[in-house]
Amino acid sequence: MFILIFHSVKPIIYLLLGVTLYNYFEQWCERYNKPGIESVNPVLSLIMVVWGSGGFFFLRFLSLLLPNWLNPLLQVLFTAVPDLGLIFAKWMQYSWLSHPSWLWKSILLPTVLLVISLLVPKPRNHLMPKGRRYSKYLFDLSLGLYVGVSAHLIADLLLFWIPGGDNY
Repeated sequence: MFILIFHSVKPIIYLLLGVTLYNYFEQWCERYNKPGIESVNPVLSLIMVVWGSGGFFFLRFLSLLLPNWLNPLLQVLFTAVPDLGLIFAKWMQYSWLSHPSWLWKSILLPTVLLVISLLVPKPRNHLMPKGRRYSKYLFDLSLGLYVGVSAHLIADLLLFWIPGGDNY
């Protein structure tokens, strides 16, 4: 069971670096932009930091408890966002989705989420708050995903230069 959950030390390193980077990012924002960071939902951002940096690898035991038809969705959740190219390349057999891909090993996905959250029109009065609320959730998710993917890419760079680390 322990091997099923922690098959490698790499996701733990990614997760610890992601949470540490998010902590420093929050402290920096509290110092220089306190009103802006107070409006961010910390739970949504932290969920995306975990998924962006190391994935939900610590929940692998759920694959034993849930039905088999959920396994593809669980594989996506257990894998970090920059490593999703491994899963989608197996499923779709496209060469541009192979690992490492420009689509997954970049900040393109958080940027798309951020642009969508900024393009949602703001409500004109208090009677239409739902559109802005959804864009606020997307903004919080994109902020956490930026930090998580950045932590993953930093850890990939550090592991590449360490002898015996993870080289492609």
